Amino acid sequence: MLPLLWPLARPGDEFEKKLTTSLAGTKDDLIPWQQTQQTFEDLRAQKVPADVRILKDRVHLFDIYRDNNDNEGWKTVRDGYDFLFEHAA
Repeated sequence: MLPLLWPLARPGDEFEKKLTTSLAGTKDDLIPWQQTQQTFEDLRAQKVPADVRILKDRVHLFDIYRDNNDNEGWKTVRDGYDFLFEHAA
């Protein structure tokens, strides 16, 4: 059974139509980045305003670890927030 917070877990419910942004790393050993990408595509197919950002060589919860010298992790998190702020009603 899918968790109730998963945007596609409750078909027919307006919950699934909510603005969504997803972040993933290609070295995530808990949730494969391909699953995150597929969820994004499924949401978009249902006309849900959605965004996805996949970071190369980053692990699960990459945003809580000290970032590499490039600060790409934090830039990605900020970009995700920017998407939400731009599309929020």
